[in-house]
Amino acid sequence: MSTLPTAKRSNRFLELFTNEYNVMLVILLNTLVLFFDEFPTIRQQTSGVLVWIDYGCIVYFLIEAILKIRILGLKGYFSSGWNRFDFAVLVASFPSLLMPFFPAQHMDAFLAVSILRLGRLFRFFRLLRFIPNIQHLITGVKRALRASVGIFFALIILNLALSIGATMLFSDLSPEYFGNPLRSAYSLLKVFTIEGWYEIPDSLAASGASP
Repeated sequence: MSTLPTAKRSNRFLELFTNEYNVMLVILLNTLVLFFDEFPTIRQQTSGVLVWIDYGCIVYFLIEAILKIRILGLKGYFSSGWNRFDFAVLVASFPSLLMPFFPAQHMDAFLAVSILRLGRLFRFFRLLRFIPNIQHLITGVKRALRASVGIFFALIILNLALSIGATMLFSDLSPEYFGNPLRSAYSLLKVFTIEGWYEIPDSLAASGASP
C-alpha cells in the first residue's frame, strides 16, 4: 500500500519536468523575466529577484534534461533534433550561473560578461518547437535558403567590385568614407539604404570643389 502513493508522487514529479505544457510555461516565464530584467528601473525595483528566477529556470531545464536522458537513454535523447538543440541551449546558459559568485564591480569591466548574458537569449528559440507545423516551416526555409545561395553570392561579388572601384575613385577625396574597401562597402550600403543618401554625395562634392 505504501508504494502506491510513492509511485504517484514520482509520476507527478516526472510530469512536472517532462510535460510539454509545463515546459512551455517555464520557457514563457523565462522569456518575460529576461525581457523585464533589461529595464534598469524594473531591475532596480525588483532587487535581483528576476535574476534568481532566471537561475531557477535554468535549474528547471537542467532537471528536465537529466530526467529525459534517464528515461530515454543517451542515444534515445540525442536522436531527437529538438533535444540536441535544447541541450546546446542549456549548455550555453551554464556560464551565467557563475555570475553571482563574482563581484559585479569587477565583472562589469569584462566583455565576457556581456557575452555570457547573451547566451541566455538562445532560450527564446526553444519556443519554436511549440509552433504548429514548425517542421514544415523549417523545411521551407531551408529550401528557400538553398535557392538563394546563388543570389547572395552574386550580390557579394557585386558589392566587392563596387567597393574596390569606389576606393580607387574616391579614396583621395573622402578617405573617411572610402579610405579602404571595407569603408567603401559600408558607405555604399548607407547610400543604397538611403541612410547616407545626401551626406556622402555632398561630402564628395565638397571635397571635389575645394582647391
